[in-house]
Amino acid sequence: MRVGFVVMAIIVTGLLANPSLGQEKKAIKLKVLVHPNATLEINGSKTTQKGPERFFEMPAQETGFRYKIDFLIGIGGQKIRHAHAFFHGKDADTITVDLRKVVKTQRVAPLTGLSDLLKALQDTKIKSAAAFGIERKALEAFKNAKGESDDAKLLRDPATLVLLRKSLSDDEAGVRSNVARALGHMGPLANSALPELERLSKKDPSPMVRDAANDALRSIR
Repeated sequence: MRVGFVVMAIIVTGLLANPSLGQEKKAIKLKVLVHPNATLEINGSKTTQKGPERFFEMPAQETGFRYKIDFLIGIGGQKIRHAHAFFHGKDADTITVDLRKVVKTQRVAPLTGLSDLLKALQDTKIKSAAAFGIERKALEAFKNAKGESDDAKLLRDPATLVLLRKSLSDDEAGVRSNVARALGHMGPLANSALPELERLSKKDPSPMVRDAANDALRSIR
């Protein structure tokens, strides 16, 4: 079995999630399930393994904390991002992350236009994929095109902002996190969403959503 080595996980909480489990370091071992032909980056580092099962090991990290690992999957001309949070305990074994489900949920090939994606955000069957597509569109519109494109104008529209703010209360964590990231890409233009993002950053049950909301708050303020 081939094992790759990747950079350390990112700590999610600044305080021990379980103080009795601290003061010991253990390596973090990963088993990643993904499409055989997909490319994979972990915490910004490109990996070279191929195949449906890939094994990695991170440097020893202190137990008792929650950590986050960021994945970037390349498949079919798309780049799909996924954050996986987990608790690192003394008895932790290999962590299995199934990215096949992420790819299946977030692939958005039929939805190429922002207006289509915004409509799809209200469709329970494809809203998760739509939210991911909107996040990508917002990144391109405000980071790359510097807010001068047609997509940027549509994202600034008051009706769009109302829809995105409403989606921050969606029952799917993937929708909430990607919409939060999209608003963060907009910077101060999304300041009307500050109350919802504040709530998510403190009370959302998903670490992934809390991280996305905190990142968005830093970008908007």
